[in-house]
Amino acid sequence: MNQPETRFARVGGDRVAYQVFGEGSRDLVFTSGLWSHLDLQLEEPAFARMNRRMAAFTRLIRFDRRGTGVSDPRPADGGSIVRHWEEDLLAVLQATGAQSPLIAGSVDAGPLVLKFLERHPERCSGLILACTTACLQQAEGYPEGHSPKAAAQLLELVSEKWGTEEFAALWIPSQAHNPAVLRWYAKFQRAMASPRQVVENLRESQAIDARGALAGVRVPTLVFGRREARLFTAAQSRYIADHIPGAQYVELPGADGDMAWDADAALGRVEEFVTGRRRTQQPERMLATVLFTDIVDSTRLAAKIALASFCTASSSGSSGNICLAQDGFG
Repeated sequence: MNQPETRFARVGGDRVAYQVFGEGSRDLVFTSGLWSHLDLQLEEPAFARMNRRMAAFTRLIRFDRRGTGVSDPRPADGGSIVRHWEEDLLAVLQATGAQSPLIAGSVDAGPLVLKFLERHPERCSGLILACTTACLQQAEGYPEGHSPKAAAQLLELVSEKWGTEEFAALWIPSQAHNPAVLRWYAKFQRAMASPRQVVENLRESQAIDARGALAGVRVPTLVFGRREARLFTAAQSRYIADHIPGAQYVELPGADGDMAWDADAALGRVEEFVTGRRRTQQPERMLATVLFTDIVDSTRLAAKIALASFCTASSSGSSGNICLAQDGFG
């Protein structure tokens, strides 16, 4: 898809990168949480197709929070990730004129979005949470979270493997046998943030507990879980849906951390949630040029080479082998 223009909103002296595309009647902010890269994501056809689908029925807004992608570094002012992320989103909403958009969050965006809604309920008209969590670590009455041992192992894994094809294969196992996708995804991760930055952010993110915000959500809510996911488990997604009044829950097959490679079923649900109806998906079209070439006399030459090879093989066998004359082929 054509790369949308990357623009910048201001938070004090810092710049927060964002993009807007699509002409739908409702604004939709889509965020994957702490790590993203606007300029690279749409290089991958699966991501481009997913974003194009969403932009077909919304005005789609995406942003890189400070500290990731093409936005400025996160300020060293002692503020929390939650506060900085809130400031970044508010700046993007002001810059785009989005008063009360739908907000869609995936991966680690769950706690950030829920904390934002708790403080600014008027700035959201609908909520979509996909393969995410309200609290990453276990707590009293919350066995769905990661154990302390699992949390420590996650930090070690990210420290050692972030930005590698090995990590990409673990994160999107449906593409584990697709070298081109794994190479691109490893590059995509390296561009988002360094391993040290990711570990530092993840350690802080593990301490966020947004479960207390769930009961206060008063907007229509759609939640997706991933049946075989290991990091943001189906149990964590189901917990969100069970504790938001009236929330819809849909469980998807597979274990991918991102939805881009099997997005059709989920996006059909999202379109129905946003617009009240689900259109029949039209096949995607492209303009392509196919070039056929034939070197002069190449067909006749190939036949002569094949016949010569046959004769050579025949002459090395028994004396009863017969070699056809080449003159019949030119």
